[in-house]
Amino acid sequence: MRGRKPIPTHIKLVNGNPRRRPITPDGFRPLAEIPDCPEHLQGEGRKEWDRITALLDEHAMIAQVDRGALSMLCTVWARYVNAEEMIEKARQAAPASMGLFVKSPNDFPIQSPWLAVSNRAMEQYRALCDMFGLSPSARARIEPATSQMNLPGVEQLGPDRFFAK
Repeated sequence: MRGRKPIPTHIKLVNGNPRRRPITPDGFRPLAEIPDCPEHLQGEGRKEWDRITALLDEHAMIAQVDRGALSMLCTVWARYVNAEEMIEKARQAAPASMGLFVKSPNDFPIQSPWLAVSNRAMEQYRALCDMFGLSPSARARIEPATSQMNLPGVEQLGPDRFFAK
């Protein structure tokens, strides 16, 4: 996501509306339910799917539309775990390198390719966790659907707004 994070509607109402821009209710809220686990997720990816979906479902923060992004999050987690296991195997084979270095074909020490995979997976995992409110800073910006309140002064969207009751 680029730019500033959107300010939640209830914060806009508390702070006022100095620019007099229209205030719309917080957007799309699909039905909270756990999507089916993709077939390609196995091993660590499947374990992460089960762990994350249970946590998100507890706070009604998961929906069917999240399946693709959750699948990516779990795939990246599995890639990270695999890379860390390979680093540990390299450390056991050559304790002096701590698994962080390997020898090139020219016998020069170079950074382990598994370290690069691990580092990249950590970056991707953190970014994907932010999408689901799974980091401390991301949790500060979201509000679970179970605790949403009706906001006074904010019109309902839909055809009813055009017709008097």
